[in-house]
Amino acid sequence: MDDSLPRVYLSGEELREGKELIMKHTGLDPDRNDIAAIHPGGTWQAKRWPPYCFGKLIERIEEDAGMKSVILTGPGEENIVDELLSSCGRRPGVIPYLPVRKAGAVMKVSDCVIANDGGVMHLSVALGKPTVGILGPTEPEIWFPYGDMGPFRVATLNLECAPCHRHYCEEPVCLTGLSVDMVFEKLMEALEAES
Repeated sequence: MDDSLPRVYLSGEELREGKELIMKHTGLDPDRNDIAAIHPGGTWQAKRWPPYCFGKLIERIEEDAGMKSVILTGPGEENIVDELLSSCGRRPGVIPYLPVRKAGAVMKVSDCVIANDGGVMHLSVALGKPTVGILGPTEPEIWFPYGDMGPFRVATLNLECAPCHRHYCEEPVCLTGLSVDMVFEKLMEALEAES
C-alpha cells in the first residue's frame, strides 16, 4: 500500500470484537464467509446512492460473487436501511449504529466495503480494505484520490453538472444514473487489486 494513504490500526481485541458483532447481529462467521460491508447512509441526501440500488447490489454480490452482505448503519439512518431491505430479495444482516472504532473493526474483518462519499468510505481506505466509494456531486480526484494506491475504486459518472457540491438535489442524476452493474464491476476490480 502507498505510504501516503491514511492509516488506522486496530488491536487484536478490537478485531475479535468486530467478528463477535458480525456473528451477534447477522449469524455470519467472518472466518467462514466472504463478507461485503455496505454503508448506504451518509449525512447529505445528494451524496447518497439510492437505497434500492444498494438492495439490488446486495442481490448481485450474493448471486454473482458468492459473498454475504452486512449493512452498517449510522445515526438516524433507519429509514434508509428499511428502504434498502424492502427492495432487496435477500436478507442481509444489519449492524446497528456503532462508534467509529467498532464500525472500523467490523469493516476490517469483512472482505470489502462499499460506501457513499463520506467518513465510512475514508475509514475503509485507512484500514486497507478493498473499497468502492460511490461519488456523485463531488470531485473524485479530491475526495477519492486513492485509485492508484491500492485496492480502492471509485464509482462515479462525472456528469457535466458535477461538481455541484450540493447537499440536497431534487434530481440527483449523478447518482440515480449510476448502475448496479458499474458499482459491482468496481467491486470486482477492487477485490482483484488486493489479490
